[in-house]
Amino acid sequence: MSVLVGFGVDTKSRAAVRFGADLARASGEPLILCCVVQDRFSSSQMSDFSGVSDDWKKEIKDMTSQAIADAKEALPADVDAEVVTRSGRSVTRVLHTEAIDHNAQVLVTGSSVRGPLGRIVLGSTTDRLVHSSPLPIALVPRGYNSDRTEIRRLVFAVDPSRKTERYYDSVARLAHWLGIGVEVVTFAVRPSRPTGMGAFSDQGVYSHWRSQVTTGHSDIVSAIENSEDGVNVTGTEIVTGDRWSSAVNAFDWQDGDILVAGSSESALHGVFLGSTATHIMRHSPVPMVLLPRPRR
Repeated sequence: MSVLVGFGVDTKSRAAVRFGADLARASGEPLILCCVVQDRFSSSQMSDFSGVSDDWKKEIKDMTSQAIADAKEALPADVDAEVVTRSGRSVTRVLHTEAIDHNAQVLVTGSSVRGPLGRIVLGSTTDRLVHSSPLPIALVPRGYNSDRTEIRRLVFAVDPSRKTERYYDSVARLAHWLGIGVEVVTFAVRPSRPTGMGAFSDQGVYSHWRSQVTTGHSDIVSAIENSEDGVNVTGTEIVTGDRWSSAVNAFDWQDGDILVAGSSESALHGVFLGSTATHIMRHSPVPMVLLPRPRR
């Protein structure tokens, strides 16, 4: 088994490498750093009599060397890594192949450089990975720096009213692999100042919903603790806010947390972000692991 970190020649990989190192340290598994060079840079369309193709090859070679050097520099002193360079027309296909070859338990990727520091924003390649990956995808906030903080807790974001039981074994397996406990949390948006009849109506609906979620949390705790990889559930919580940012920020995040969520119910295979998971991801201050829908 292993932890696989994927990056391109034109991307900054430091945050992903740091988190990959944290996962490798916690799990005791080897760390694989995979730099992917896309074939289009050296395709026949780029070649002509003027020697442009040779210029491209040299530039890509230099960029690859720099990307690998940056990745190695980001490694903490106590974690070693195997570095591989692969090429292919599809970055997602290359990384999926590498994940199979190295029996990777998780594929780690960074956030788009267009995103704000401390937050997760999907780039075009990461978005394709999220929609097609057969294994868990770890998304790392831009600028993430663990500063040797140990991974301590999985925060399982779940909506008990949906069909989420298919992910309980995956969450327990991930927590067991990392040797940490699980906190079960449900995030929800609730207007802070409903008026008139709406306020009266909302109170009844909210109370009923909260009761259902509390019952659902009890079932989840039992399922995770009694699974084959039974792990300790440290607690449960319902967190609401008048918008997604306030709901997510209201949770008591701690150093060493990892947010984990299952893919959308509509996903046929692989990972697929539903609207709720997307909102939570955009405001998560910690790395997030997305679980693919288990194949039956």
